[in-house]
Amino acid sequence: MTLAAPITTANEAALNSSLAALHNQQWFKLIGGGSLTDAPLLAQLAVVYGAAGCPMVDLSCDVGVIDAVEKAIHHYLPKEQRPALMVSLPLDPDPHFAQLELKVDDCILCGACVPVCPVEALALEPNELLVNNHRCYGCNRCVPVCPTDALILHPLHPNAQALLPALNHPAVSAVEIHTTRADAALWPEFVASFGDALQGKLLSLCFRPSEADPALYVPLIQACYQFTKRYTPQLPLVLQLDGKPMTGSSDPCASLPAIEGAQQFFAVANQSPWLTQAIASQHMIITLSGGINAHTPPLVQQAGLTADIAGGGLGTVARQAVWTHLADSIEALWADEPQRLAAIREAKRLMQPFV
Repeated sequence: MTLAAPITTANEAALNSSLAALHNQQWFKLIGGGSLTDAPLLAQLAVVYGAAGCPMVDLSCDVGVIDAVEKAIHHYLPKEQRPALMVSLPLDPDPHFAQLELKVDDCILCGACVPVCPVEALALEPNELLVNNHRCYGCNRCVPVCPTDALILHPLHPNAQALLPALNHPAVSAVEIHTTRADAALWPEFVASFGDALQGKLLSLCFRPSEADPALYVPLIQACYQFTKRYTPQLPLVLQLDGKPMTGSSDPCASLPAIEGAQQFFAVANQSPWLTQAIASQHMIITLSGGINAHTPPLVQQAGLTADIAGGGLGTVARQAVWTHLADSIEALWADEPQRLAAIREAKRLMQPFV
């Protein structure tokens, strides 16, 4: 096994630790979500999972969020525990990027939406329903249970001017590109907007093989791969194969869509010599997301994919694992040692099958 050459940046220790986890198939990524901008919550999650050994945290492309998380991990974690920071952005409209709208006149204040929200972004007051859009990450659990049309989930596709400050943030060492269509025709315009900000960073491409056309996504992967070979030849391209996003389920069956999608992808990859070679040489590394939980690693083994999958990214499940131990702020959490240690213990328990 040949590891990538060490990276020399302000975040070199964190990024090199993350690269080692990828190459050694001990990868665990905490997914904050493309739409979650609750900075105090994300700061707690990043520090808890960093203390538990998580090598990378994936955040929304928001300067305020990045600043808060960077400040927290540098203040509360020693250098060897600080995770590398990744930001996510969309190539095209994607379910990971959404904003909830409440039509007040249509809301009957029934409260059906409140208990289904996994991040407590909804609260029912005597005369109104409160929506915390900083905490909402677009999971779409609330919309189907609403008996009226009061809740609408809108796709987000921010422009370059809104995203470039976060992409160029000095704490960011990795970028994940999410796509539903996975169409190579979208790549040139994307590079024209963001290419300069992507150079020198670890790149990850997230798509759903079960929903995308190989005739489109193989050329897209090739375009991404050629970009990394030109601008970051010392870094691999990460492919994050998505199953069913934002399920938040700990059921063993939750990760089957991701595993089945991986099997579909490898069937396609085996027909492409350059793709097969890139994966075999670890210039391209495969991870899973969407329904991933503690049951995923043994299911990956049963599917005969252990040698092919480096690990997984967990979002809702990772938040739920430590949710009851979090506080109003990172300062409050760290001041309560039993609560802090309990949160770290639960994070380690969730991570253990991966690392």
